Amino acid sequence: MNRYINAKWWEPRPVTQAALLLFIPKKNGTLQTVLDAWQCNDNTIKDVTPLSDQEVIRKDVAKARYRSKIDLTDAYEQ
Repeated sequence: MNRYINAKWWEPRPVTQAALLLFIPKKNGTLQTVLDAWQCNDNTIKDVTPLSDQEVIRKDVAKARYRSKIDLTDAYEQ
């Protein structure tokens, strides 16, 4: 790892969300990139916003006289 840092290929950076990146040698001698995402759930910012009720959205759309893309996208947080 120090070899890549000294060659300026990698730069150490302090970040709040990071994933461990490994290079594992294959049988033919080349390197395979492997992402260790084991601790990603600990770094994930949890979203507690409840999802819209799908049945209510369907009924509202079915009762509407006119429909547009804006009506459909307003039902969800984009």
